[in-house]
Amino acid sequence: MTIGKKLTISFAAVLVLSVAMGASSLISTAKFSRALDNSIQNVAKRLELAGSMRTSAASMWTHQRGLVMYTLVKQPDIARENDKQFRAEARQLQSQIDEFRPIMTENGRESLAAIQSSLTAWLQFYDQLAQDVANAKRERLLPLLKQGAVCGDQVFEATAKLLELQRGS
Repeated sequence: MTIGKKLTISFAAVLVLSVAMGASSLISTAKFSRALDNSIQNVAKRLELAGSMRTSAASMWTHQRGLVMYTLVKQPDIARENDKQFRAEARQLQSQIDEFRPIMTENGRESLAAIQSSLTAWLQFYDQLAQDVANAKRERLLPLLKQGAVCGDQVFEATAKLLELQRGS
């Protein structure tokens, strides 16, 4: 074999290896980029949802107190509006919980379960509170409001914990 043929074969081999390495690098970089984008989007979505859950819980708490307050001062239209707003925020919170489930991390599972169970308990107290408002049982409103506030505090604390967990993710 002549030196020319050896140089041609060596050049061709280096060229083939360079093309293969370039293609491999390009594919790896594209996969890494997709994985990173997906991870960042999920973290951002979890942070957004956790913050929105906290906001919904605070709003529910405000509207629950508004229902009782406006009932006691005999302004039923405003009390009904607070009831509607409470229920709308509760539906919103439930939809946020449902949206969070598929993208949650293992460390968020416990907090999400606490939010769900506290929300369920809170809604039971709230339904009794709203029923007593409708039946004009004013003497029962404040004790039920206190019980509902405990559940509301639990939801609020669990959403705060979830938000902190997501910030640490």
